[in-house]
Amino acid sequence: MSARGITQILNVTDLEESFRWFEAFGWAKLWDWGDPPGFGAVGSGPVEIFLCQGGQGGRSRLPDGQRSTDSEEAEGNRGVWMSLWVADVDAVQFISAADALAEFRELSGFGAALDQLPDNPLPHTLVVRPSAGNTSASMLLLQEELGNLPEAEYVQVDTEWVQRFHAILDIVRQAIAIGGALLGIAIVVIIGNTIRLDIENRRDEIEVTKLIGASNAFVRRPFLWTGFWYGLFGGLFALALVFYGLYLLEGPVARLAGLYQSNIAIASMGAAEAAGIVGIGVALGLLGSWFTAARHMRRIEPR
Repeated sequence: MSARGITQILNVTDLEESFRWFEAFGWAKLWDWGDPPGFGAVGSGPVEIFLCQGGQGGRSRLPDGQRSTDSEEAEGNRGVWMSLWVADVDAVQFISAADALAEFRELSGFGAALDQLPDNPLPHTLVVRPSAGNTSASMLLLQEELGNLPEAEYVQVDTEWVQRFHAILDIVRQAIAIGGALLGIAIVVIIGNTIRLDIENRRDEIEVTKLIGASNAFVRRPFLWTGFWYGLFGGLFALALVFYGLYLLEGPVARLAGLYQSNIAIASMGAAEAAGIVGIGVALGLLGSWFTAARHMRRIEPR
């Protein structure tokens, strides 16, 4: 965990009165949160202090290491809380035990059974979202550092299913790459065979053209244009099929996401990706026509 800064959190009795107290010393109120506000911050230059009304931290004046047996005094003897800013975490979401129980009650359908419980068995939870630059090793290190915190009872990292998912994606990518390569070879062979038949049908015309001095490159040019148009229209047709397939998948994916209470949408292809598909089609058409035309032109000579 790479720390970038630390902010002290002070427990206060009256948030507005605390704002005025700090303003008397030249500090400025930065923001407040809640309705009515129960959390806020004051600042002076680059220094910032969080203020929490009746919440995090305590204000006890007991000597260090001593704890009171009085409930009210013990409540105040909770030490000072601090907000630690780190570079490898993007966001932290706090889910209280009451919110967790309310969500579980809504989703599980066990409302009547939960009403029979004497107290809430669910703990407070912090959902930590690591930054995108984290690796598997840094994720394990972050898990260990969070687990070493005295306030943390249990730390769960949902990386195993991500690793399985990425492994499946790697297999799918490899299968798509192999299938795409085989289809590309098939396209070259099919276009080449079409061009070969066209050359054989125009054999007499080619012999006469060569007889009056035409070069192989000149005779080959019309067949290259034929391959170009085959590839262009084939790429456009493939692009249309892809867009139609994405359109058909939008409904099922949205329904599946709704079952998991998630918002997942299929990303459409951009202009660069669409141009790439058409460009690959044109390249395959030109490759198949050029290879076939160059091979057969050498065999046709005027008699």
